[in-house]
Amino acid sequence: MKKILISVISFVMLFISVNALTIDEIGENLKKLEIVNGYEDGDLRFNNYITRAEIAAIVVRIMESKGINESASELKFDDLKPEFWGNKYIYIVNNSHIMTGFPDNTFKPGKNITYGEVLTILVRLVGKDNNLSEETWPYNYFDKSLEIGIINEELIKNMNDNITRGEVFKLIWNTIKIEL
Repeated sequence: MKKILISVISFVMLFISVNALTIDEIGENLKKLEIVNGYEDGDLRFNNYITRAEIAAIVVRIMESKGINESASELKFDDLKPEFWGNKYIYIVNNSHIMTGFPDNTFKPGKNITYGEVLTILVRLVGKDNNLSEETWPYNYFDKSLEIGIINEELIKNMNDNITRGEVFKLIWNTIKIEL
């Protein structure tokens, strides 16, 4: 059923641009696809900032919806407790080289994530990060995001600013239209 729903929504998305949908519609579509869950009360809290752990969970759900299954072999980040809800997701995105930890051997799962970091993650997710130099980060990922349709002029922000859940959902909506 989930694969049929994904196929139908993917077909519809070819004819609807992100500008034609409200953030509420995008959020509801992502909930139907089981890519986002919202909080305990079901609210998506579009204006809240989003954390590294939350992005890791969303990315893994996108991978799973596209039939990409990665293993969750355990890594040792100094700041992850064994009972932390996001460990599985963090291990998968790290093993997939979509997200990485920090040089001090931490992942900082509760840290708000920046616009530049999210664009980097999404470009890596769709496999379009070949030959991108780390010397010009994050602007090389910004350029690639613009080129492949993850962002458009309406969604351009400061790369170092924290990004809200609503902004991420718009970028995710654009990203799932790109063939993984």
